[in-house]
Amino acid sequence: MALVCAQIALTVCSFPLFPNSLLGWNKKTSKELVIIDTDSGVDDALAIMLATYCHKHNMIDIMAITCQFGNTYVEDVVRNVGLTLRASDTKGIKIYSGADEPLVGNFVLDDYYGRDGLGNATQYMPPIDVRVEREHAVNALVRLAREHPKQITLIALGPLTNIALAYMLDNNFFDNLKQIVFMGGTLDFDGNSDPVKSFNINSDVEAISKMLSKASCPVTIIPNECCKSHVLTWDIYDQILKLNSNKSKFLKQITDLEVNRNKEKPGSKGITMFDMLAVMAPIYEDYIESKVEYKTSVELKGELTRGELVFDKRSQSVMKMLLYTALVCAQIALSICCFPIFPNSLLSWNRKTSKELVIIDTDSGVDDAMAIMLATYCQKHNMIDIMAITCQFGNTYVEDVVRNVGLTLRATDSSGIKIYRGAETPFVGNFVLDDYYGRDGLGNATQYLAPIDVRVEREHAANALVRLAREHPKQITMIALGPLTNIALAYMLDNNFFDNLKQIVFLGGSLGVGGNFYPGKDFNIDQDVEAVSRVLSTASCPITIVPIDTCDKHVLTWDMYNEILKLNTKKSNFMKQITDMEVNRQKDRSKGMTMYDMLVVMAPIFEDYIESKVEYKTNIELNGRFTRGDLVFDKLSTPNDPKTNWKSVNF
Repeated sequence: MALVCAQIALTVCSFPLFPNSLLGWNKKTSKELVIIDTDSGVDDALAIMLATYCHKHNMIDIMAITCQFGNTYVEDVVRNVGLTLRASDTKGIKIYSGADEPLVGNFVLDDYYGRDGLGNATQYMPPIDVRVEREHAVNALVRLAREHPKQITLIALGPLTNIALAYMLDNNFFDNLKQIVFMGGTLDFDGNSDPVKSFNINSDVEAISKMLSKASCPVTIIPNECCKSHVLTWDIYDQILKLNSNKSKFLKQITDLEVNRNKEKPGSKGITMFDMLAVMAPIYEDYIESKVEYKTSVELKGELTRGELVFDKRSQSVMKMLLYTALVCAQIALSICCFPIFPNSLLSWNRKTSKELVIIDTDSGVDDAMAIMLATYCQKHNMIDIMAITCQFGNTYVEDVVRNVGLTLRATDSSGIKIYRGAETPFVGNFVLDDYYGRDGLGNATQYLAPIDVRVEREHAANALVRLAREHPKQITMIALGPLTNIALAYMLDNNFFDNLKQIVFLGGSLGVGGNFYPGKDFNIDQDVEAVSRVLSTASCPITIVPIDTCDKHVLTWDMYNEILKLNTKKSNFMKQITDMEVNRQKDRSKGMTMYDMLVVMAPIFEDYIESKVEYKTNIELNGRFTRGDLVFDKLSTPNDPKTNWKSVNF
């Protein structure tokens, strides 16, 4: 639900500069706990000056200012916040650096407020060394909301990327907030980016979609019409400049560009204050003249209307929206046997002599479980070191994935491998269970297995990925057996994440039109197409994709499967239990069981047994009605003659 505040009629003056006019208002008597999330342009700076005034007069307690891209690059946003706090003589407010690009696509600077976000004024200001907290802004949001449940008002002055990412790290994030107040959108075709769009929404449409579809706390939106109705008049602006104080001088410097652009325009009455109204709304609620409440969503796909807020004025129905992302690899021909069950057949292979550091990211279905069995065998024989298993939605819900990993490790007598819980939903839209492997992901076998209490690390999987990659730079092979949501999240938390990896090996995609989900499509990719897009567009490390075409050629034959069952070991009994559903579905119409994820584990360990590889510049289709999620290969490019700037991927 989004609460759209239509007309906020406030006695507008130079808020942070004429404090007495504020103190005389009938403000709230209780002190509001506030976090300001900003992309600090000129209007953000004015809003922060107002907020610091309110902070000093015990009207609010600013617990943090979290920064992200928007009016300028995130590092410049951090600097701008520091300059604003210096100008307002405010100390002790913690600053956190956050997202530097949207959930989907890249950040492209719109220099309306100059390249620096402050009207190109920073070049004339004394330099500043801003103290930035080490904790990522998104983690800080999650932590503070947990520490102060139902108490924090989150004032969002820019895109909602940090906020959407906070939800992806902790699905209770919105439950822990008191409310969100956001500046953006238009009620009546009066955008500030184009007729139906506002800049803050347009900068990350997917992020506001995530917030609107998931937020359980109240949401108040200050629309563009309201902002344009309330301006800092030129008369008051001129009076402010006459004060010749630190704050008035700072205001003049940062607003010169805007003043020169607008003051002489016909009908211009003053500077539109935008973000200042978002700060005022939760503090001076008595001065809001009217509110309207609509069920609200956002258009994601329209050529002319993408980013437009859509209001259901008829009923209480809830609108749902979706978006897009995806990835790839090619032909790995391996002599396939019953890897984790007949170990000697593996030991006789000419495997790598060096020990590979590995993280397995899984949505543990049946094929994942078999792949993890193989991986634990390789670890016990010093072929790899499994540093972590990170879990996320996919074949089943993330809590069931965690349980499935625990059951698999128990079946293989593997202890000491840390398990981390990660993403519950894709970047865009909701997770909808496809129960191909049963509702539990293990062929509905868990109802017959002894219960298990899995020890799960407290750290979120995405944070664990970031930390481990930093601690072991260029050493870790990331084996991705499910959607790429955790991996894309890790990049959003640390843009050096891919630089710190050795390589990524991923199961998914199709070189032809086979697919395992729909012609040309693969289940892992289709679960979070946007995450695959993020990885393909930003990964600097090598990527190897094991495509569905390869998996279809290499099966665990029914003769070999039956031989395994005769072993009657703990592992073979576990394998029988979890594969019974698949066997009953496939045995009479196939040569064997497609092993999928096992090949992904094998690829980086037994490279000598890969018969052929191809390398293509690769991208993913995000919008097609029938082709969304298809990998697209540039077969015209060569290493010496690239035709595109797409990511080179091995298949």
